[in-house]
Amino acid sequence: MNFVIEGMTCVGCSSSIENALREAFTDKGMTECKIMLLTHKMKVLVLKSQKDVVTPEKIIDEVESIGFEVSLFISFFNVLPSIFHIGKTTKHRRSRFRQVQRESHDKQRPNGRGSFR
Repeated sequence: MNFVIEGMTCVGCSSSIENALREAFTDKGMTECKIMLLTHKMKVLVLKSQKDVVTPEKIIDEVESIGFEVSLFISFFNVLPSIFHIGKTTKHRRSRFRQVQRESHDKQRPNGRGSFR
């Protein structure tokens, strides 16, 4: 899960957030919490079996309780997982993207790959 945090100005801010999350969620299935101070982003890793216990809403509540504004970060790869497969080669992603483009373009043509006649 990725989040955007507003109001962090120093390393002390980011470490206080990390410590608060570790205290609240380490025993509930959170395996990692990384904060990138320069980009104001936070990445939280949770065991798959505990995703219903450690939810984005609970993480947001915990961060907001110590005085920071936080929101869930949705990236392009989260929105279109069928086009881009994380872990595959860039060449495969490009060819899959082109295939999807061709399929959608062919659907727009009444006669398939021919002209519009």
